[in-house]
Amino acid sequence: MKMVKCRHCKKQIAKQDAYKVEYLTKSLDVRYKYYCSEECEKKQIKQREDKRRLKEIEKLARQTTREILELYSDKNIYFSKMYKDLRDTFGDQIIYEYINENKHAIESVLKSKDFETTHSKIKYFFAMAQNNIEKYKLLNVKQNTYKSSVTSFDDFEIIEINKKDKKRSIDDILNNL
Repeated sequence: MKMVKCRHCKKQIAKQDAYKVEYLTKSLDVRYKYYCSEECEKKQIKQREDKRRLKEIEKLARQTTREILELYSDKNIYFSKMYKDLRDTFGDQIIYEYINENKHAIESVLKSKDFETTHSKIKYFFAMAQNNIEKYKLLNVKQNTYKSSVTSFDDFEIIEINKKDKKRSIDDILNNL
């Protein structure tokens, strides 16, 4: 009895018990991918699609940021360094959402200033973005957790609980750095 390895969970399974999927190689040979079950295959496909989607979001966020800053070459090392720092802090998804929602406001602020060099423009943008993304992130988290509902099983009433915004203390600000 020959054993094969599942592509998703890496478990050893018997070849005749495995769920197999055909695929073509570059030389047009038929090969098989083995999985524990159809669910494992679906998880693997979903994982690949999520990875591809995150790559696309990363690419779009970087491209939109370059357009806002009017940088048309990929060779600006200062931009790459600053973007990497921002990306490590917040992640591509939040950067992409923030930039798309506030693109026109950011462009108008940058056009109202007179920058002598592109480095000063890049530095100003990333300082502004870091402060505003932090606020944007806090607002999105608060909006998602604003209303929670409690169901009473006796008479099926839905009671909405509204949480009040608390002013940020110095400890909250320092913890978010």
